[in-house]
Amino acid sequence: MSLAKRIGIVGTFDVENFGDLLFPIIAETELVKRLPGMTLLAYSYNQKSTSAWPFDVRSLDDLAREIESLDLLIVGGGHLVRFDKNVADGYAPPPELDLHHPTGYWLMPTLLAAGSGVPVVWNAVGVSPDTPPWATSLLRVAIESVELVSVREPGSVEELGRISEGTNVRLVPDSAFGVASVLHVSPTPAFERWVADHKLHGPYVIVQPSLHLRDRRERVRAELEAAAALGYLVLELPVSPALGDEVGLLDLDLETIQATRWPEPLLLAEIITNAEAIVTRSLHASIVALVSGVPVHRFRSDPDPKYRILDAFEGVSLWDDSTTCGRLTDRIGRSVPAPDVHAAEARLGEHWDDVASCARDYSAPHRRGQHLAALVGRLTAEIERAESSERGST
Repeated sequence: MSLAKRIGIVGTFDVENFGDLLFPIIAETELVKRLPGMTLLAYSYNQKSTSAWPFDVRSLDDLAREIESLDLLIVGGGHLVRFDKNVADGYAPPPELDLHHPTGYWLMPTLLAAGSGVPVVWNAVGVSPDTPPWATSLLRVAIESVELVSVREPGSVEELGRISEGTNVRLVPDSAFGVASVLHVSPTPAFERWVADHKLHGPYVIVQPSLHLRDRRERVRAELEAAAALGYLVLELPVSPALGDEVGLLDLDLETIQATRWPEPLLLAEIITNAEAIVTRSLHASIVALVSGVPVHRFRSDPDPKYRILDAFEGVSLWDDSTTCGRLTDRIGRSVPAPDVHAAEARLGEHWDDVASCARDYSAPHRRGQHLAALVGRLTAEIERAESSERGST
């Protein structure tokens, strides 16, 4: 009889960002269905405890000590494969870890696992375009060390294909499309208490008090005012405080209910699923709403490519700055999720089948030295090739 699997997952699970905190919860739920008895261990820069956080998060220092005990390492989801440092305001590794930022939470774990002979899955990650020249060789070795490379945006497929031609890069839905597996059908006691505490008695629409909506506050206010005139309560709900969300930020000059604290991720998801519409910039708030049949309202002109994956979904209403008011009240009220959402959920289910197979098929080879030597050899060859290419171009 095989032993229960131990699986690690790395990412930015130590920040108050809705999507980042959903990923380990969804991953654990999906994998335990396929690998009964498995244990999922989350790793990030900063250690967190359930006494003050939604779940335990271990330090990347722990990962270095525990990597050989794992049967699989999952990287992501979210926008992890990047080289810019603007992940979130003030976000960086503790000085004692002595890690490069931001590669410390995705590249280093990938190479650490590869050097230990532990299979790696990149789980529907986002990849920044225009990888800097100094990082190309490192990224190529990392990609080619990964058992299953999956990304969530066509642009990410293109970037990884440019770095490593011939690598099989899969395009899969964002992990948050699996949120239905972690939601309760009936209202939870935590949700009922939250509703009572905030006097949220009646149908409501949500507005995300995001910095990215502040320049359009007049349009947002007019849309919400029209909804309020129809009897809907307006709830200001921060989705990602780490990215600047704060109640009152939009200065709406409108009667609203303001969240008195940031809800933990499953409660936040339940608040979204019980709304009649949401006005948001957040990718993951949008996805949770789509999965729940809640109409999503968002502005079209957003340069970040990750938001473009939402544009074609039937449940998304895209606002233009030039259109007149009335879009919110035209599409308000929960309904069943559209067929395109069910299609995304089905594709994501197949993805989790493949992830589970990577762990199921693994048996510890006990040849860490050979794996590490091979990895160092590949890195050295790549660096030498890059330097030769640079000298040849001058």
